[in-house]
Amino acid sequence: MKFSKQQSAVIAYDNSCTVLGAPGTGKTSVMFRKIAYLVEQGVSANSIAVLTFSYRSLMVMRQQLAARLGSASAGIVVGTTVDLPLMAMGATDKDNLPKVADNNFVRRLLRQSMEEVGFKGYVKEAEHIMCSFKSRGRKPSETEDHFDLFNTYKQRLEQAGLCDRYDLVRRHIIGMRNDIYETVRVKHIFIDNFQDVTQIQLLWLVDHLKAGTKIYAFGCDDLMLFKRAGALGKDAFIDFEEMNDLKRFTLTDNYRLPSLLVDSSDKLISPLEDRLVLPNKAVSQGGRFSIVSCQGVEQEMREIAKLVSNWAKDSSNSIGIITRHDIQARQVERVLNNIGIAHSSFARSIWETPGATLVLDLLEVVLSRASNNRLRNVLSVFGLSSQVIDTLFSHGLMADGWLKRGAPIPSGVEADLPLAALKELGVLRQKLVNYSKMMPEMGPKVVFKAMIYHMFEKLRQDDRQDALLALDELLSTKGSLVQILKKLTQHRKPDPTAKVIVSPVRESRNMAFTHVIVPFTSKHNYPFSYRVLPQLGNAERRLLYMAVTRASKESILLYSGQQSSYLDVFKTKAASSAA
Repeated sequence: MKFSKQQSAVIAYDNSCTVLGAPGTGKTSVMFRKIAYLVEQGVSANSIAVLTFSYRSLMVMRQQLAARLGSASAGIVVGTTVDLPLMAMGATDKDNLPKVADNNFVRRLLRQSMEEVGFKGYVKEAEHIMCSFKSRGRKPSETEDHFDLFNTYKQRLEQAGLCDRYDLVRRHIIGMRNDIYETVRVKHIFIDNFQDVTQIQLLWLVDHLKAGTKIYAFGCDDLMLFKRAGALGKDAFIDFEEMNDLKRFTLTDNYRLPSLLVDSSDKLISPLEDRLVLPNKAVSQGGRFSIVSCQGVEQEMREIAKLVSNWAKDSSNSIGIITRHDIQARQVERVLNNIGIAHSSFARSIWETPGATLVLDLLEVVLSRASNNRLRNVLSVFGLSSQVIDTLFSHGLMADGWLKRGAPIPSGVEADLPLAALKELGVLRQKLVNYSKMMPEMGPKVVFKAMIYHMFEKLRQDDRQDALLALDELLSTKGSLVQILKKLTQHRKPDPTAKVIVSPVRESRNMAFTHVIVPFTSKHNYPFSYRVLPQLGNAERRLLYMAVTRASKESILLYSGQQSSYLDVFKTKAASSAA
């Protein structure tokens, strides 16, 4: 790639800075070239780090670094906001590293906390609330909405002896300021998608800057995707620059999107006010952008199958199908499987979703190999209150082999629980024991299926779809329950080099395709309506903008029913039209 004067100025600048630019203006290319330039100037590769904000972004970044820099990328540290603090803390005291809860464990604690405080929203809303509270640089006020949910989750996490990714960053900051921990042992930190940094992460970066580490922050405030989780967006750039007197570079020439796609994406994002990114100019002409009305989801799937089949005939094409949610991504995957199109998915595995986690936890209990937290989750779903569950475990309840041992109730519980709670506990225990006794005669799979349907009666409505999909996958997998459990929990690694990729929009950052399909662009998905949290129209508009700007040749938006209000800027009324 031949670099412009704007881009070359960033590469040659020998100090910390921020770099702003719309999607397609070459931010990632400039970042990689600047890394290569440092290596050429004699900077050791292992003194350079690249920071990302999610595991799937990490996978894309590693692949692109290797593809663009070749052997020069060997030794460069690429990590998330968990990896880099852990690496720094381990360099000081590797034997006493904090134990970080994985995402599934966090969701289990959130579910239990939701039941305890009577939270009526989705699990995803609870995740947003928890992230929003914990991503701050200061302690939240007890008078804030949903403080009870946050505080209950926080207490349960501490009781488990674990921390989450926000706690980890906070501990590293405190340790650095008290000379317990060192900064990350690198001289240069490159940050991708800086707009998604949170307050606590920004403080972590400032401490590194003050210690002499050079920070290069690349991003676009129009692409802020995690507002509900505490992302600072525009303020990340302004605060970081003003606190540290940093120079800002702005890239305005668009190398990915041709003129029609630049114009279309600008129309989509133009209703947003108070933006940092300036209008960008396409280097090339042409492109295609269309909005297609369908009679229903089935027709949307047929359109996807037809389009992908045609485009895939040309090996030079790369195709992205970008959905609003993981469930929709799995719908698309089934279509591609049916027509024999090889693809990779950046959606969460079904076993990473809240409803499916419950199925997995119950399976662990049935196999008498559950941890205490998994058993706690199952008992909570079957209707036991947090008070009853806490009492059981405080009296010595142990999950290991519990059902196999006849589901014994610890002694002394009777004195600490009211009669009604004891009766409820006794009924549930007897049901589980009866199920266990039926297994030798009826078979584990049949009995487990019956247990799942009994659990469905207690499930929250938003968990049932994931749980049903999980049960279908489980029962269609060959082998014993033990063998199935091993297969289902194997990690599915996405392939950033695949010619056809299915991805929820939040995981599509850093991706670029010749052709993009954005299905489900109806009013129900853009913007998505939450139960408890207020609508953030600007944040939702940015999601659709992210999806549209992944294409270098053609973007096609599909919808059925009523189209998203965000598409009103194109004034389309025909069943199929080009903007």
